[in-house]
Amino acid sequence: MNISQRGFSAGRFTLIFGTALLFFFGGLSEGRATITPYYVDASGLQQYALVTDLSHGGNFNVNNSRVNGNTAVPGASGASGANNDVFNGNFSYTGATFGLYNTVTVTGNKAQDFTLASTVQKAANFSHTIAGFTATQSYGQNDTVTSLTGNGGLNVVDITAGNVNGTVTLHGGANDIFYINVGANMALSGVVLSGGVTANHVFWNITNGQNANLSGTLNGSFLAFNSGGQATSINISQATVNGNIYVAGLDASNLTLNGLQYGGGGSPGAMAPEASSVAALALFCCFLVGSSLRRSWIPAPMGVLSRVRPLGLRA
Repeated sequence: MNISQRGFSAGRFTLIFGTALLFFFGGLSEGRATITPYYVDASGLQQYALVTDLSHGGNFNVNNSRVNGNTAVPGASGASGANNDVFNGNFSYTGATFGLYNTVTVTGNKAQDFTLASTVQKAANFSHTIAGFTATQSYGQNDTVTSLTGNGGLNVVDITAGNVNGTVTLHGGANDIFYINVGANMALSGVVLSGGVTANHVFWNITNGQNANLSGTLNGSFLAFNSGGQATSINISQATVNGNIYVAGLDASNLTLNGLQYGGGGSPGAMAPEASSVAALALFCCFLVGSSLRRSWIPAPMGVLSRVRPLGLRA
């Protein structure tokens, strides 16, 4: 093979390999603009089953309930009280005047913690990140949501209006993740998981200060922060929640909260690049490699060849 043929081979290599990459990554990007992460790591939150922020005037009234996991109650501007409860874990609070009735049991440490404001901010960021994802399913004013079916991966559900009443069944598999943004009033009396969906992959994100009344057996975590970063109060009665609750303002009675470690992969809040961007970068790298190969195969002009040496070698 002569030198010109070699140079042509290098160019052909770049063209063929780069085109293959474009088809491959183009196929990945078909149907969605970005590869959204399946999991938003709200670092520092998973250690808490319950976070109730009182810094904006919300209440913490929990009676005849049991929380399995750590509890955090930042702030002190709202009313607080607890009666006939078991907090099976550590109990952290900010306000010096925050008190628990004598009928309350804390199995772990009860301590004042002035770093809890950052925990609330992480919860708010978590909520806002979920709310910013592009919806894969949307429901409006005339819709009544009773079931949701997963696509085998990330499901971002926007319920901007209408009703979320009664029991909602989530259909899917173990790889389905549900981020459910609710901008409508909720009167939820059950969340049923079907086909292998797990509770640590379900997040109910209550936005825009809507009312939320919860009861029954509820699978998944609940966040309630409005667009200004303040949390929204929720009411829970006669309920078992398999998940975590991050709100400000909680009125609960006869609640059993089983805190979960919500699992997944990826870096905290990171958005993966668009597939088309990855393809363009890969093609550019191929171009550089091909160009380098061409330069190594094309002879240098007379008098220059003697000055060309392999990289890393000195004269």
